[in-house]
Amino acid sequence: MLKISKKELALRYNEINKEFYQHGVQSQKIDLSESQITIFASVSRTPMLDTLADRPDLVLFIDASLNHKYKQRIKDILASEFDLVVKAIYKDFDQDTNTSCTVILLHT
Repeated sequence: MLKISKKELALRYNEINKEFYQHGVQSQKIDLSESQITIFASVSRTPMLDTLADRPDLVLFIDASLNHKYKQRIKDILASEFDLVVKAIYKDFDQDTNTSCTVILLHT
């Protein structure tokens, strides 16, 4: 069984969101299994990115860079605080619905 509860994970996920985007998630749904963690979250888009709407190339680059750092932060926390070994992390954001999905595959 995993050494982490949904509540602990929700708190840490929200804290990471605050670190990166200055605000927490509005809601989240977390599913846990022995080899996978899935998080669906309602989030607010960073206003800075909206001001760059006329530069989609720049927004795409910033989004990709933040996404990469965000996934590394999640991986580090899961390893250091919960002794979980991450195999892969997939994260995507839909700007039309302000919904993000994070899938974390674990080594078992």
